[in-house]
Amino acid sequence: MNQQQSDIPPSKKTQFTGSIDNLIYQTLSKKPNMSEFLIQEILEASGFQTNDQNCYKLIAHLTDKWMIEMTDSMVQKLIQDRIRKKEKDPDEKLQLTTNDIVNELDQRGLKLHNPYQYPEIDAHNLQKVKNDIQQQ
Repeated sequence: MNQQQSDIPPSKKTQFTGSIDNLIYQTLSKKPNMSEFLIQEILEASGFQTNDQNCYKLIAHLTDKWMIEMTDSMVQKLIQDRIRKKEKDPDEKLQLTTNDIVNELDQRGLKLHNPYQYPEIDAHNLQKVKNDIQQQ
Protein backbone atom coordinates (compact mmCIF):
# COMPACT_ATOMS: atom_id res chain seq x y z
CA MET A 1 0.00 0.00 0.00
CA ASN A 2 2.82 2.38 0.83
CA GLN A 3 4.50 1.63 -2.48
CA GLN A 4 1.38 2.65 -4.37
CA GLN A 5 1.22 5.94 -2.49
CA SER A 6 4.77 6.86 -3.43
CA ASP A 7 3.88 6.52 -7.14
CA ILE A 8 1.22 9.21 -6.81
CA PRO A 9 2.49 12.68 -7.70
CA PRO A 10 2.38 15.09 -4.71
CA SER A 11 -0.23 17.26 -6.44
CA LYS A 12 -2.65 14.32 -6.53
CA LYS A 13 -2.13 13.48 -2.85
CA THR A 14 -3.62 16.72 -1.58
CA GLN A 15 -6.77 16.66 -3.67
CA PHE A 16 -9.11 15.33 -1.00
CA THR A 17 -8.23 17.72 1.82
CA GLY A 18 -11.83 18.96 1.80
CA SER A 19 -13.08 15.64 3.12
CA ILE A 20 -10.28 15.08 5.62
CA ASP A 21 -12.55 16.08 8.53
CA ASN A 22 -15.02 13.39 7.61
CA LEU A 23 -12.29 10.83 7.03
CA ILE A 24 -10.73 11.45 10.41
CA TYR A 25 -14.12 11.52 12.14
CA GLN A 26 -15.13 8.18 10.65
CA THR A 27 -11.78 6.59 11.33
CA LEU A 28 -11.64 7.79 14.94
CA SER A 29 -15.23 6.86 15.71
CA LYS A 30 -14.90 3.36 14.29
CA LYS A 31 -11.50 2.58 15.73
CA PRO A 32 -10.79 4.43 18.96
CA ASN A 33 -7.42 2.80 19.59
CA MET A 34 -6.10 3.86 16.21
CA SER A 35 -2.37 3.49 15.80
CA GLU A 36 -0.09 6.45 15.33
CA PHE A 37 0.90 5.01 11.94
CA LEU A 38 -2.68 5.06 10.69
CA ILE A 39 -3.06 8.64 11.89
CA GLN A 40 0.17 9.53 10.13
CA GLU A 41 -1.00 7.89 6.90
CA ILE A 42 -4.31 9.75 6.95
CA LEU A 43 -2.63 13.11 7.54
CA GLU A 44 0.19 12.54 5.07
CA ALA A 45 -2.26 11.41 2.40
CA SER A 46 -3.92 14.79 2.93
CA GLY A 47 -0.68 16.66 2.31
CA PHE A 48 0.45 17.07 5.91
CA GLN A 49 4.12 16.64 6.79
CA THR A 50 5.90 16.65 10.11
CA ASN A 51 9.19 15.56 11.56
CA ASP A 52 7.44 15.40 14.93
CA GLN A 53 6.60 11.69 15.19
CA ASN A 54 5.43 12.29 18.76
CA CYS A 55 2.52 14.31 17.37
CA TYR A 56 0.96 11.17 15.87
CA LYS A 57 1.74 9.18 19.00
CA LEU A 58 0.01 11.82 21.11
CA ILE A 59 -3.13 11.85 18.94
CA ALA A 60 -3.25 8.04 19.09
CA HIS A 61 -2.78 8.10 22.86
CA LEU A 62 -5.53 10.68 23.32
CA THR A 63 -8.03 8.75 21.20
CA ASP A 64 -7.14 5.57 23.06
CA LYS A 65 -7.26 6.96 26.59
CA TRP A 66 -10.20 9.32 26.49
CA MET A 67 -12.93 10.90 24.47
CA ILE A 68 -12.91 10.31 20.75
CA GLU A 69 -15.22 13.30 20.19
CA MET A 70 -12.83 15.61 21.99
CA THR A 71 -9.74 14.49 20.10
CA ASP A 72 -11.64 14.37 16.85
CA SER A 73 -12.99 17.92 17.10
CA MET A 74 -9.62 19.19 18.25
CA VAL A 75 -7.73 17.51 15.40
CA GLN A 76 -10.34 18.70 12.90
CA LYS A 77 -9.96 22.28 14.12
CA LEU A 78 -6.17 22.12 13.86
CA ILE A 79 -6.39 20.61 10.37
CA GLN A 80 -8.91 23.19 9.17
CA ASP A 81 -6.72 26.01 10.53
CA ARG A 82 -3.71 24.65 8.65
CA ILE A 83 -5.66 24.18 5.41
CA ARG A 84 -6.98 27.76 5.61
CA LYS A 85 -3.45 29.08 6.14
CA LYS A 86 -2.23 27.11 3.13
CA GLU A 87 -5.05 28.49 0.98
CA LYS A 88 -3.99 32.03 1.90
CA ASP A 89 -0.28 31.32 1.53
CA PRO A 90 0.61 28.44 -0.84
CA ASP A 91 4.18 28.37 0.56
CA GLU A 92 2.82 27.50 4.02
CA LYS A 93 3.53 23.88 4.99
CA LEU A 94 0.70 21.66 6.15
CA GLN A 95 1.97 20.29 9.43
CA LEU A 96 0.96 19.51 12.97
CA THR A 97 3.28 19.40 15.96
CA THR A 98 3.03 18.18 19.52
CA ASN A 99 3.01 21.84 20.60
CA ASP A 100 -0.03 22.56 18.40
CA ILE A 101 -1.92 19.80 20.19
CA VAL A 102 -0.72 20.85 23.64
CA ASN A 103 -1.77 24.47 22.95
CA GLU A 104 -5.17 23.37 21.69
CA LEU A 105 -5.71 21.24 24.80
CA ASP A 106 -4.61 24.20 26.92
CA GLN A 107 -7.30 26.38 25.34
CA ARG A 108 -9.85 23.73 26.27
CA GLY A 109 -8.70 23.72 29.89
CA LEU A 110 -6.69 20.51 29.80
CA LYS A 111 -3.08 20.31 30.89
CA LEU A 112 -0.81 17.49 29.80
CA HIS A 113 1.77 16.78 32.47
CA ASN A 114 4.23 15.34 29.97
CA PRO A 115 3.15 15.23 26.31
CA TYR A 116 6.32 13.37 25.30
CA GLN A 117 5.64 10.35 27.49
CA TYR A 118 2.34 8.67 28.13
CA PRO A 119 0.54 11.90 28.89
CA GLU A 120 -1.54 11.95 32.02
CA ILE A 121 -4.56 14.19 31.96
CA ASP A 122 -5.95 15.82 35.06
CA ALA A 123 -9.15 13.86 35.81
CA HIS A 124 -11.02 16.87 37.21
CA ASN A 125 -10.30 18.93 34.11
CA LEU A 126 -11.22 16.03 31.85
CA GLN A 127 -14.65 15.68 33.46
CA LYS A 128 -15.23 19.43 33.05
CA VAL A 129 -14.35 19.28 29.34
CA LYS A 130 -16.56 16.20 28.83
CA ASN A 131 -19.46 18.12 30.39
CA ASP A 132 -18.76 21.16 28.18
CA ILE A 133 -18.83 19.00 25.06
CA GLN A 134 -22.08 17.30 26.05
CA GLN A 135 -23.71 20.70 26.54
CA GLN A 136 -22.78 21.91 23.04
